Amino acid sequence: MTEPVTRSWIENGNLYQTASCIVPVSPRVAWQVMTDHEAYGDAADNLMKVEVLSGQGVGMRRRCYNTNGGGWSETCTLWDEGREYAFRVHTEAPDYPYPLKQLSGTWRVDPVPQGSRVSLEFLARAKGGILGRMMLRLLARPAEQSCRRLLKRWAAMMVEAGTPTIS
Repeated sequence: MTEPVTRSWIENGNLYQTASCIVPVSPRVAWQVMTDHEAYGDAADNLMKVEVLSGQGVGMRRRCYNTNGGGWSETCTLWDEGREYAFRVHTEAPDYPYPLKQLSGTWRVDPVPQGSRVSLEFLARAKGGILGRMMLRLLARPAEQSCRRLLKRWAAMMVEAGTPTIS
């Protein structure tokens, strides 16, 4: 696996975050691991558990629980089988535990000669005007580190799940 590359920036009050790495497995294996939603809770260090509530593909609903016991619901907004999917977090729900008014993420796998490029993209918008934007700036670095750890854990799960390709 290559070391994850992360980037974050703030534009128009939004925090944009990207992260990617190359994993020496086929895109099929990478996709299987990335779409095991329950196992996402094992890979993401800010989550305790993830459960699919209903559906498959676009419209799928899942519930995520953080390590403090808080939880929230998400709806799949994009599903391109074998390539990418996206979720919108229901930040408007009364039980949503973070001061964000918008959060969405896209997960992607692309074939490369060394195996698969696994990528994450997140968009967050804080509540609270200028104070919220300041909070986003403070959270950017820890969020990058969290994405790095997630990609490293996913890469290990992917290599364990499949036969590594030649690098």
